[in-house]
Amino acid sequence: MPGTPARARAWLEAHPATGGPADLSRVELLVWIGELDAARRVGVGLPAGSQWERFEREVELAFVDFVATADGDLGPVRRAIDDLPAGDRQTAKAILAVEEARQLAAARLDFLPPLLGAREALGPSLDGFLVPDLARWLGRRLLVLGAISAVTCFIVAGALPPR
Repeated sequence: MPGTPARARAWLEAHPATGGPADLSRVELLVWIGELDAARRVGVGLPAGSQWERFEREVELAFVDFVATADGDLGPVRRAIDDLPAGDRQTAKAILAVEEARQLAAARLDFLPPLLGAREALGPSLDGFLVPDLARWLGRRLLVLGAISAVTCFIVAGALPPR
């Protein structure tokens, strides 16, 4: 994903809206660069053929409304969760908890309760997730940094002669 607003605009121009699930990231990029009306239009055009797609669309629209007006009504998101199959509800409730936490944090209120509630509801299925995920993107960098630090320490201590 693009790291600057200019790159985001370039990416958006190179990848036009399709009206499909790929437009989820498009909505978030448009919000990030301040194109809230465009983000809402793309959000309204997200697919709604399945119950999960309707849920995703409601989450994105609530996010856009929240950024635009500071009033992201999560009622439609909650109703969409009620329509989901039982197997998808836990994941959807965790996504809802993130949105609730975002709104609480923006209001400078305690944002942890919805996240802790979601964590408790998901239980042990989340155990052991963090370490492999961190290792995937951080491990190699830490290994290189550790090797450079060790060699530097050996040179400074005189254990390795400088060349």
